[in-house]
Amino acid sequence: MNIRFFLDPETALPHIYDHNISEDEVRDVLRKPLEENPGRRDTACPRRARSNTPLQALTTLNEKTFVEAAQGMALRVLKEGGSNDLNRVDYAFRLCTGRKPDSQEAKKLLSFWHEQFDYFENRTAAAVNVAVPDLKKMPPDVNLHKVAAWAMVSRALLNLDETITRE
Repeated sequence: MNIRFFLDPETALPHIYDHNISEDEVRDVLRKPLEENPGRRDTACPRRARSNTPLQALTTLNEKTFVEAAQGMALRVLKEGGSNDLNRVDYAFRLCTGRKPDSQEAKKLLSFWHEQFDYFENRTAAAVNVAVPDLKKMPPDVNLHKVAAWAMVSRALLNLDETITRE
């Protein structure tokens, strides 16, 4: 059932276009997005409840949009992030959260980047799959192994609760 309504600016009460719907059904529609946590796209949800379940993490890590955003962010971090990896960590973190990372956060991200770079350094095929959606669109002067490592760091940053739920 599709219910169309708007909030009356004078009374702040919902005004229903279809007057054949009961008040209980309207209350259910108004209450439902706030009570459920499925991340549905057909209803508005002003704020999602925090959860320690991996469902949101799996959704954002594996969704094509987030993967492509991380790939684009990796290229941007390499080009605009500065001359060394610590500056790039600061830049990437600021892009996602709007603040500089504290020393512990920067150290963990830098450690994660080195771990990923070591992994991709001898695995060019894996680096290609992670770094770019289309190899033809890859800038020629970019180290593919570094882009893959930054794409993994970007995926982690884009998946932070602080990035997803700006408060």
